[in-house]
Amino acid sequence: MDQQRYTQKSLDRDSDLSLPVTKTMLHLEIHASTVYTHALFYEFQKQCVSSLNSCSAGDSSRDSTTRFLDVEDAILRTTYIVAFNPTTFDAKCSCKMFERKGYICKHIIWILSGKGVRKIPEQVPFE
Repeated sequence: MDQQRYTQKSLDRDSDLSLPVTKTMLHLEIHASTVYTHALFYEFQKQCVSSLNSCSAGDSSRDSTTRFLDVEDAILRTTYIVAFNPTTFDAKCSCKMFERKGYICKHIIWILSGKGVRKIPEQVPFE
C-alpha cells in the first residue's frame, strides 16, 4: 500500500511540474495541456489530431440562439450534428462523447477551432 501511495504521489508531482508535448498548433490542445492531467490530455490530444484529419463541414441551420452544424467524419463515414451557441461557446454533439467520457469530441473541437475559440469552455455542454 505504501508503494502505491509513493507511486501516486510521484505521478502527481510529475504531472504538476511538466507539460505534455502537443502535436498540433490548435489553441484548444495547448490549453488542455495546462489544465488536464497527462492521461486525460493524451485522450483529448487524439481527438485534436483526428479533428484535423477527418472532419469537414456539412449543412447548418440556426434557431434564435443556437447554430446546428453538420460535421462530416471521414473516418467513421458518419455525419454528426453539433449544437453550438456562439455567445456562450456551449456545444453538444450527437456522438455524445462528452457524456460518455468527460471530454469533448473531435467534432466539437473542429467547430470550436473554426470559430476561433482558444480555450476549452469551462461550463458543461448545455442540454
